Amino acid sequence: MTLVWIALCALFAAQLLGCGGASSSPVAAIAEDTVEDAQADVVDVTQDIDALSDLKIDSSPPSQEPCPQEGAWGCACTSDTDCDSGACVAGPESHLCAGPCEGGCPEGWRCAGVASDQGVEAEHCIPNHAALCRPCETDADCALGGDPGASCITHGELAGAFCGAPCDETSPCPEGYGCEDPPEGEAGSRQCVPTTPDSCGCGALAKEAEASTPCAQTNEYGTCNGHRTCSEEGLSECTAAIPTAEVCDGEDNDCDGDVDENLEPLVCGHGLCQETVEACVDGLIVTCDGVELADPSEETCNGLDDDCDGETDEEQGSLSCGIGLCETTVPACVQGTLNSCEPLFQPGEIVETCNGVDDDCDGETDEGLTDCDPGG
Repeated sequence: MTLVWIALCALFAAQLLGCGGASSSPVAAIAEDTVEDAQADVVDVTQDIDALSDLKIDSSPPSQEPCPQEGAWGCACTSDTDCDSGACVAGPESHLCAGPCEGGCPEGWRCAGVASDQGVEAEHCIPNHAALCRPCETDADCALGGDPGASCITHGELAGAFCGAPCDETSPCPEGYGCEDPPEGEAGSRQCVPTTPDSCGCGALAKEAEASTPCAQTNEYGTCNGHRTCSEEGLSECTAAIPTAEVCDGEDNDCDGDVDENLEPLVCGHGLCQETVEACVDGLIVTCDGVELADPSEETCNGLDDDCDGETDEEQGSLSCGIGLCETTVPACVQGTLNSCEPLFQPGEIVETCNGVDDDCDGETDEGLTDCDPGG
């Protein structure tokens, strides 16, 4: 710009001298030379300006490793103001500066709308699969990095659930993952799922957010639920207890929501003195020592243990009836009912014979027989 002013001044001086008719004076010659030099400089400057105007700034992300300088595409960030693009987005391990979509996004990145801290949305190159393999509880936990199509997929009851990532021919899964259909009967897109079981863990963002997933332990006694949570040490083991048979300890051993339930009652004493009480009270085992029992009574024929000794209708005696061969003896009490006695035979039903027995049950033996010698 200084050269331009010099040229203009020289031209003005030459015009003044020319008006005086002294164009051949030394001053006029110097002025003419100065003007010619200035005009040449002006041409050079103009050409430089034109050359600068033809330059185009390449705003597309580099094809080499990202983050050539602080604030550039792919650099670590904590807020939008840290980035030249004005967009700090979630990546697989940390927040990264997004890049412009003009010219296309490099491998591992995709163009998507990103809302700034002020709520203004613009398209940027953002990392693919930012939430992939992150512990989750719902699909909403996986909607990170502008990826609302990611699903929370169960990897097994004990392992928990982890974020997938939409995949197809144009958006393949990273190494170590397979593109699988959603479970039968469930809607949704195909998702990236790790080919190695239990390979998911906690990235830097998951640790920062203390991401968690539900998990459970199941066996023949029931199902106990728990969680696995991300921390600086990584993903914790499942906190779910192992279900066991219910015992008296004030705990929900089988994880069904009830405590000390369905335990066998405690039976103390016998017979009419017997008492049945709860075997467990407030998590403590009850013993018969503190249970008050009724006093025993005399045993009678009633099917009950009146004297509370563990036996029923004992020592009730017997009944006898009939004579001779007809005589019989029976218990006086049968199944709680007083018994009656009937002779085995009726008198005279059997003919008297010479055998030393009262066969006809008349109180006499071998009577009316001639030449009878039962001892001979």
